[in-house]
Amino acid sequence: HFFLQVAVAFIMTPLVIGSLGEDQYGLWILILAVFGIGSMMDFGLSSGLSRYISRAIGTKDTDDILTHFNTGFLIYCAIGFVALVLSLAGALVCFFLIQQQQLAKLVATVVAVLGLNLTLRFLTLGFRGILTAHLRYDYYSIAASVGLLLANLGIYWLISRGAGIRGIAVVILFSSLVESLLILMFAKITFPELSFSLARFDDAAKKRLLGYGWKTILCQIGNILIYRADPLIISAVLFTSANAFYSIGSRLNEYFKQLVSSLIGNMSPVFSQREGEGDFNAVREIFLHITKVSTFVSVFIGASLIFYGDEFILRWLGPRFIESYDVAAVLAFGYTLTLMQHPSSSLLYGLSKHHYGAALAILQGILNVALSIPLAGYLGLPGVAWGTTIGLSVNILMIQPFVICRIVKLPTTRYYGAITSITLKTLIPMG
Repeated sequence: HFFLQVAVAFIMTPLVIGSLGEDQYGLWILILAVFGIGSMMDFGLSSGLSRYISRAIGTKDTDDILTHFNTGFLIYCAIGFVALVLSLAGALVCFFLIQQQQLAKLVATVVAVLGLNLTLRFLTLGFRGILTAHLRYDYYSIAASVGLLLANLGIYWLISRGAGIRGIAVVILFSSLVESLLILMFAKITFPELSFSLARFDDAAKKRLLGYGWKTILCQIGNILIYRADPLIISAVLFTSANAFYSIGSRLNEYFKQLVSSLIGNMSPVFSQREGEGDFNAVREIFLHITKVSTFVSVFIGASLIFYGDEFILRWLGPRFIESYDVAAVLAFGYTLTLMQHPSSSLLYGLSKHHYGAALAILQGILNVALSIPLAGYLGLPGVAWGTTIGLSVNILMIQPFVICRIVKLPTTRYYGAITSITLKTLIPMG
């Protein structure tokens, strides 16, 4: 799915920018950033469901799986309803905030449609939790790939006929509906015992999920400040159309992040299952091994972005977007340091220790916003990227490794030795 996503983006991005223009594309990026923030605020239930369903799989407790699924699904229904109401209210507010009526109508329609899409996403998160807990990422990938292809075929058809972001939003909603139906079908295939029952709503399970989830909420807030705040800062400090240029460098690094996550980021259920089996030594050894793999992949891709990013952007989008390379190169350094240690996040979630990750993410997010705003004024778009990179680097280099090694009972010298050795073995041949 990841490689399909990159291939489609490589083809579609120049077409969409050329059709919409920099101003409307920048507006589209800003709206997506706002809804990206909304999609992350699920009260941490998705990670909680994956955690406790995975543990129940490890203990072979079918009743516990159904209890947590039904409890989580009913909570998601409430969250989805609230998301829909807020989206419709946001659409109405557009008419008061935007003076130009035609633009206000356009933005309001897009907000309402994407609000429906966000609600649909919340309603299917419980089924997605069933798939991830059972490690059925193949089913997950098939559904996502079908949705991706439908969305982009529809977008291509629309922009070839001069449609704008309103039509794109409608196509995205339709493709999400198809993807959601596939997720429901695959969840039932994976876990045939899956069923709905109000009687299975359990207060103890609710408290357990929300107790796990509040830590995830803090992690999500931190991630919003780190990865989602930049378009808002750019729109406030610089101008909305600048998001078009920043998004190219940011998107390349986002694909970098998604690739590492696709390869080794789905380890939380594995750690939870090993904990359920009582084999903590396996947890420690798996963590160290996956960290080595993550370091190799991250250093190789991050260095490649820095070495070849300018030539790639030049051939992909032309000289008009060459300034996006400065953003891509600066972000690549911070992303590389972060993704080298990406398994740490999976470990914290898998062992219900992610309150440590929440504190670290909040610290990174605050640093990002505090630095990006003034640096944007002095350096422009690269200044926003430097704010993100500095915030990431402070945590990754100075704090996180010591916290993780203490939790997993791993000597820091062994941990640093492993990632340093792999880094050198990767960089020296590339150099």
